[in-house]
Amino acid sequence: GAARAVDPAPAGVFACDYAQDASSGLSVSEAVAALRGGCLRNFVLWGFVVAAVQGATGPETRVCNLLVVKCRTCGFMEPWTATIGSVGGWRAAKRRRASLPCGHWMYSCVLEGAFIFQEETRGPASSTYVAQQLEVCFSDDSGELFGAPPLELAESEVALQRAQELLDAALNDSGQAAKNRAAVRLSEPSEHGASVFLLESTRLS
Repeated sequence: GAARAVDPAPAGVFACDYAQDASSGLSVSEAVAALRGGCLRNFVLWGFVVAAVQGATGPETRVCNLLVVKCRTCGFMEPWTATIGSVGGWRAAKRRRASLPCGHWMYSCVLEGAFIFQEETRGPASSTYVAQQLEVCFSDDSGELFGAPPLELAESEVALQRAQELLDAALNDSGQAAKNRAAVRLSEPSEHGASVFLLESTRLS
């Protein structure tokens, strides 16, 4: 019979629709400098690698641990496995009207975390050189980042494995930094006065 088609290995490249070349974006060091000058709001980041991923409790490498349940009423969040995983999945939780610790039962599945983007280094390493880094948060409830909605990742081993392959490829960058493009927005200050960088309209492929 005919040979079965094999999906190509994920490249782990970040892409967005706002920049086609480096001249229309900022490197990590340029973004850090612009931030210090107070003149940065929306921009496209390019030429970076993923130094790390931060989850709710610290550095993370597993997509499944970035899945959270987010209350639609008050914004409370907890790991997907804490409430949903303990009652047999999303449908079972909805059927039982399983409540979150906040007391509400209207919630959604979301991917939450932050990428630590790092300046691409060129030439031999130096003991005095420290690569610039930028922490960019993501909150995805539509499936844009990994190409599948968070709920599908939570309940489909196939979808979760594909997303994991994408993240693994991004973390184990092998010369793809020059291709990476990510749309970034500086949030409005929170009630505590802090702003954060947010990933916007960006996907991994």
